[in-house]
Amino acid sequence: SQSGSQQDAGDQRWPTAPAKANGEKTMTRVNGNIELLWKHIRDPEMETLMSALGIEVTYLGTDSMRASMPVDGRTVQYYNMLHGGASVALAETLASCAGAVHIDHATQVVVGLEINANHIRGVRKNEGKVWRYI
Repeated sequence: SQSGSQQDAGDQRWPTAPAKANGEKTMTRVNGNIELLWKHIRDPEMETLMSALGIEVTYLGTDSMRASMPVDGRTVQYYNMLHGGASVALAETLASCAGAVHIDHATQVVVGLEINANHIRGVRKNEGKVWRYI
């Protein structure tokens, strides 16, 4: 994921604290971003790919993040194996969320530009959850 520099000026989803002198990246902004991201992740009204796939963020910090995704009817192929696209969606979601922790939301957004994935082994429907850490 990479940060961009386009955001609707009227978008109030990501209010930011005033910048510190000399544009210093501060822990205050990072911690504020974490709080806002948690708010959005847990918002039951948000209709996102995360909610559609059942992706659940279990840890979000300044330098790492952890989430799980069920292997169920939402995330499997017709022969009941985890869909590779669902795995990639989980990875892209974590990368974007982790990037969102470190940007200035008044001037930047995080979007994925490219992803490459190798699937090591399959997971069958109802075998549990897929976990990803970054």
